[in-house]
Amino acid sequence: MSAHLEREQLQQGGDSPRQSVAYSDDPRDLGWVRQNVPCQTACPAGTNIPQYIRMIVESRYGRSYEINREANVLPAVLGRICSRPCESACRHGWPGNGEPVAICHLKRAASDLKDAGHRITESLYAPTGKRVAIIGAGPAGVAAAHDLSLLGHDVTILERETRPGGMLRYGIPEFRLPRDTLEIELHNALRLGVELKTGVSVGNGPSEV
Repeated sequence: MSAHLEREQLQQGGDSPRQSVAYSDDPRDLGWVRQNVPCQTACPAGTNIPQYIRMIVESRYGRSYEINREANVLPAVLGRICSRPCESACRHGWPGNGEPVAICHLKRAASDLKDAGHRITESLYAPTGKRVAIIGAGPAGVAAAHDLSLLGHDVTILERETRPGGMLRYGIPEFRLPRDTLEIELHNALRLGVELKTGVSVGNGPSEV
């Protein structure tokens, strides 16, 4: 059954989750998530939206930020520029329910309100001895480098420009995405030993790799 059909049935009162689906907030219970948390289903990263909002309610902003980071490594960036498909799917915005929750603003709030000295905790696998090269230090390359380094691989990013960030840096104006926010997020993503080589062009003739 498509997410669209599920949403229509829930709006019309059919297949009410309160009547037919046992409660579970386990993010691994995908059937429950699809039927009860359409915002999370609509999120391309599958962010556990109810859980990080719950942490904000409890004023645990650092934990909320980390929950966001489990699904995407640049939450403070997305909190400013995301297209917000989650809000279009939010059950609170369905006909008769009022306005959708400001999910994206809450993502940004968690990033902005966490303690300045908040320490990010991440579990690392033992070194594998394997080496990986990633072409480009845009958001996709940075996210891949972060995840691969968590898995214990030795990662090097080769970036043509002089600074990392890709279109986040060179395509989005600073009034939408402050550069200090971008720098902090990039630093946190690459801090696990990722080697960044800038000014390296690959695929356009001779290059020094």
